[in-house]
Amino acid sequence: MVRSRWRQLRARILTWSFVPTVAILAAVAVLTFLSYEGKLEDEIEARNRERTYQAASRLREEVLKFSEPLVSLARTLAIYEDYPVGQRSALQDARRRLASFDGGVVLLDSRGQVMGAEPGRPEIFRQDWSDRLFFRRLLGGEGVVVSDALADGPQGSQVVVVAVPITSHRGDFLGALAGMFRLGEPTISAFYASLVRLRIGEQGTAILVDSSGQVIYHPEADQIGTQFEDPDLLGRVLAGQIDAYRDGERVVGIAPVPGTPWGLVTEDEWASLTSASRSYQRLLLGLLILGIVLPAVGFGFLAHERRREALDRARLEQQMRVARVIQQTLLPKSMPNLAGWRVTGHYQPAQAVGGDFYDYVRLDDGRLGLLIGDVTDKGVPAALVMATTRSLLRSTARGSGSPGQVLQQVNELLVREIPPKMFVTCLYAILDPKTGRLRFANAGHNLPYRTRNGARNGSGQAVELRATGMPLGLMSGMVYEEVETTIEPGECLVFYSDGLVEAHNSHREMFGNARLQAILSQGAAQCPTLIQRLLSELESFTGRGWQQEDDVTLLTLHRGTPEDCGPRDKAGSPGAGHWQILDHFSLPSEPGGEHHAIEKVSRAVEKLGLSPRQLDRLQTAVGEATMNAMEHGNEYRAELPVDIEVLCSSEAIAVRITDQGNGPPPGEPEEPDIEAKIAGLQSPRGWGTFLIKKMMDCVNVVQDETGHTVELVMLRAQQGKENAGAAP
Repeated sequence: MVRSRWRQLRARILTWSFVPTVAILAAVAVLTFLSYEGKLEDEIEARNRERTYQAASRLREEVLKFSEPLVSLARTLAIYEDYPVGQRSALQDARRRLASFDGGVVLLDSRGQVMGAEPGRPEIFRQDWSDRLFFRRLLGGEGVVVSDALADGPQGSQVVVVAVPITSHRGDFLGALAGMFRLGEPTISAFYASLVRLRIGEQGTAILVDSSGQVIYHPEADQIGTQFEDPDLLGRVLAGQIDAYRDGERVVGIAPVPGTPWGLVTEDEWASLTSASRSYQRLLLGLLILGIVLPAVGFGFLAHERRREALDRARLEQQMRVARVIQQTLLPKSMPNLAGWRVTGHYQPAQAVGGDFYDYVRLDDGRLGLLIGDVTDKGVPAALVMATTRSLLRSTARGSGSPGQVLQQVNELLVREIPPKMFVTCLYAILDPKTGRLRFANAGHNLPYRTRNGARNGSGQAVELRATGMPLGLMSGMVYEEVETTIEPGECLVFYSDGLVEAHNSHREMFGNARLQAILSQGAAQCPTLIQRLLSELESFTGRGWQQEDDVTLLTLHRGTPEDCGPRDKAGSPGAGHWQILDHFSLPSEPGGEHHAIEKVSRAVEKLGLSPRQLDRLQTAVGEATMNAMEHGNEYRAELPVDIEVLCSSEAIAVRITDQGNGPPPGEPEEPDIEAKIAGLQSPRGWGTFLIKKMMDCVNVVQDETGHTVELVMLRAQQGKENAGAAP
């Protein structure tokens, strides 16, 4: 009886102790769930606040870039010292530089009267615009002024104005230049193209409003020009507040655009922002239920969730590896060899794979097509879109000699196939290596820079090459502007992706286009090393602990000069003249293979009328360079070929010998000393490189990720290297 009562008492104690235990566990689970919900909301709001602020800052930088041609024109002598007729003439002469202002450019005098416009608008001539707020602000001493929406465009259309002052050399106010962007025409406006390129609100909606509450930009074109619907929110953003908050099932971010009367509003769906954390919400809810019913089951469920998350991470990592393989497989294995030109590329993937790519296409008429692009989004979808876009561009480029038509055709194909909320920025250029003419079109990609050496200390200038066009895959019916220029000897073109200029350091500062342009200007004379310098500057800016946000892709195109081959080469060089390919062949890396190279090169040049002495010099140099490539570059591995290309111009012969070694390039040869070699003070090797230098008029050595290229150049004229006569 006593034992039975004890069992009953023990059962009651256990029962009643289980109830408060379950209640405590349930309370802990509820508090944890509520704490997690609050923390999640705070984190999402902070992230949206930061993203909206950065987008507004980047938009300000884009607006300042649009003002640059106006500032440059305002400083010309014809504008600030000439009479109105001369000023109007100067305005017409600059119409190509001002083409991005689709609403035109208006010239005002110091009293605010309209003195001219480009394109011409006789109906506003002599109108008094002194009451315009942007003119009064310029009159008050401001530099670059951005306006609200105004009905001052052609035929009274709505425009926004970017205005700069015209001042004398003493600083007196003489008038203003006002560039206008039309509202409601995103398919042709450079202003709207820059907004799209900023990628604001990729997961939701971005709205740009002016100080009167009028919508300047909206993803839905029919909303542009309407009044913003939320007056309280409008008042907060125009008062300069930077904030983000949850409003029901959406998250709203606000920030003023610095230096403008505009405000930026972003709206994202709460469900899309919390999709990545839903598994954790389900986990906490499960713990709440299981803490009430059976605590032991909760531990089992937690272990299951952890295992599932580990599998998800493993699956995601596998997808990243697949995407990286896709991306790196499609990048060029080697860069094209063009006489007098040097093409260099670099790709640095981010931790999360993106969709950057670059490529080149050899066209049937001897010209070369150059491609660089960037797909939005990351991971396998971006890599697949990159592969599709690259294939379409390559196949279309072979059938068309017009960059604009190539982009137009590829855009029509992509619009039907590309996933939602994805697009591709791309720049396609066609180079004629004989003349240096370059024709290009741009589908919303970062503007390339052209560097020119302007001083003996290596400094110079870097200028943007502008061509307008919307990114590929956004909408059909797009037309892409084509621009043609000539790359002069010594000049360099630098193409890049936004992973470079949009990199941030620990202080949340952006690398930016201004910094890039300054670096390119300082290193204008060192194009072959520009990529290494840019990567070094990027590392110095971000710091060693930098988490790379996006892929960094760089592509340079350099046209050589006669000075590239040294001061002796006054009659010709690899960078001068029109070059013809005489032969191009490959040899296995085997001992004695240099004899086959000498034989093939001799047959290729036998009709060029070389003297026996010249032919002997050429054969000796080719034999030594080929043996070095096979022995030291490819380590006599027969499966690694040595590529040899023979070219000629009216003035010179060039032989390019390329191995697949990855060691450092050979240094400057030590001049052999016979007595020192006999005494063992100098290496018995080293005669070959010394002979090559002595035999040829010019020797260039280039190294990239795939190997070394030695370029041997000999002048066809008899006044070539005189000291070769002493060579054996």
